[in-house]
Amino acid sequence: MDAIYNILIVALVALIAYWWSSQGFLSGLLHMVCVICAGAIALAVWEPLIYDVASTGTWWDQLLPGILLLMTFAIVLTIMRMVTDRLAPENVTIPQLMDVLGGAATGAVSGIITVGLLVIGTGYIQRPLDFMNYRGWARLETGVVGEPTTPLWVPVDTMTTALYESLSLTTLHPDISGRPLAKWNPQINRQASLLRDTGHTEKRRTGQMMQPAGTVTMDPPLMWDPDDQDGYYLTIPISFTRNGLDFERSLLLSSAQVRLVGETSLGKTETFHPVAWRQAVDKDDTTGFYRFDSPSRYAASVNGLNEANLKLIFALPDDFQARFLQVRNLRLMMPETNIATGELDYFLRSGADGTTQAAAVQDDDEDDDDDYDDVDDDGDDDGICGHTPHHGVRNQVKQKRPKNLETNKMTT
Repeated sequence: MDAIYNILIVALVALIAYWWSSQGFLSGLLHMVCVICAGAIALAVWEPLIYDVASTGTWWDQLLPGILLLMTFAIVLTIMRMVTDRLAPENVTIPQLMDVLGGAATGAVSGIITVGLLVIGTGYIQRPLDFMNYRGWARLETGVVGEPTTPLWVPVDTMTTALYESLSLTTLHPDISGRPLAKWNPQINRQASLLRDTGHTEKRRTGQMMQPAGTVTMDPPLMWDPDDQDGYYLTIPISFTRNGLDFERSLLLSSAQVRLVGETSLGKTETFHPVAWRQAVDKDDTTGFYRFDSPSRYAASVNGLNEANLKLIFALPDDFQARFLQVRNLRLMMPETNIATGELDYFLRSGADGTTQAAAVQDDDEDDDDDYDDVDDDGDDDGICGHTPHHGVRNQVKQKRPKNLETNKMTT
């Protein structure tokens, strides 16, 4: 089935290239310029349209992002084509071979961008993860976010994203906001599928793809930099209001829907997904620790509560400086980070149980080979899948050090 999807993409690009080869080089060139500009304008106004204009706070918000992107692109392209047709009503006479080849080349570029935006735009419309057996970027069996297992034959979405990220840093750098796409909303092609990891099943359709503005807050993060290993750990507390829960009922949040965006010391933009989280497991605020080590793992709210409080844990390289956190596409700027004075201080301040965690730290030499595979005292490590409660924090001795957490890293 994925072959049919790939054939459709290639056929659309080829059809557009063929059409403009018959129209001539100048017509194809003008259309290509219009396509590039229309795509840039659509991406520039996309986020303000989503959050400031068209947001309804209803289920329709899960369809609007993709529809708005595609509609804006189509409207701007139509207007620009009408203007260019008026300004240049006649073609230019050049050698036929050059005319045909030039038209085909510019038509192919237009086709790649147009179909690329179509793939990205439809990805931002709530639907199942798999479409014609093609999934896109998603969580792998280990829970780590990874590239498609069966990539597109012609990666039009990746090529389109790369083009506009490059233009946002150079020719089309925004002068007003000063926030280029490459740094402030990178990898939109990957987000188009990652945000749809909502936990939807045939029996449970509660997950939400887009987070309404003003429904999530962030407290100061806590950082711990272990002396005996590379990288550092960052715990970020976030709180969801009632309006921030999935359709104001409950919360189901995957690691694919959350990412930390920042830069390395070389100025390269990178994104990281959380590797674990802490949350309450009952109304008494008993906390539990869980890893995002499977595509079935979701952070969830406690039944009966009108809010949700989570502590997301990131494993980051030493030269990474976080700029903001994105929760289901909603951007939260990073506040000033608190720094833990040591391992015990980090665990206590990040929400671990004081008595048992202290025992874990003091027993450092005795349990060096232990890891998080034995989180609770019955050895099940069942975690939170949907709304199934974990056994809580009856035994956190095994949570001494997250040695085996993978870094869920993506790089532009």
